[in-house]
Amino acid sequence: MERRLGSVLYNKAIIVIVKFEDGTIGSELSNKTGMTYSHVSKLIQIMLSYGILERLLDKNNLRIKRLNLTDKGRELQVYV
Repeated sequence: MERRLGSVLYNKAIIVIVKFEDGTIGSELSNKTGMTYSHVSKLIQIMLSYGILERLLDKNNLRIKRLNLTDKGRELQVYV
C-alpha cells in the first residue's frame, strides 16, 4: 500500500509541475521531485499511455522532448 501511495504522490507531483511549467522535460522533473531519471521516465511513459501527458519536440533542439498536459490531464489536475 505504501509503495502504491508513493507512486500516486509522485504522479501528482509530476502533474502539478507540468501544469505550472508547461513544456518541462524529464530531467527537470527528476531534479524537482528528487526521483531518479529512470523512475521519472517510467512514470512519464505510463502517463503518456493513459493520455495524461503529451510529448512534443522542442522547436530549437529536436533532441529535447517537452511535456505538456493533455485535456484529459488538465481535467485530472483539478483533483490533485
